[in-house]
Amino acid sequence: MLHEELDGFEVLVDRISEELESFDRTWRHKVIQSLFAKNLTILFQRKEK
Repeated sequence: MLHEELDGFEVLVDRISEELESFDRTWRHKVIQSLFAKNLTILFQRKEK
């Protein structure tokens, strides 16, 4: 589990978005739609070979 208050969070997200081809780069927009509401979002899903 990750959250934005973790030290290095922004660096991690930037690196992950560079390395994982199918990483959802629009995730922040999806998450902030309902402030303070629980919003589970899939950021990356492994493609089947």
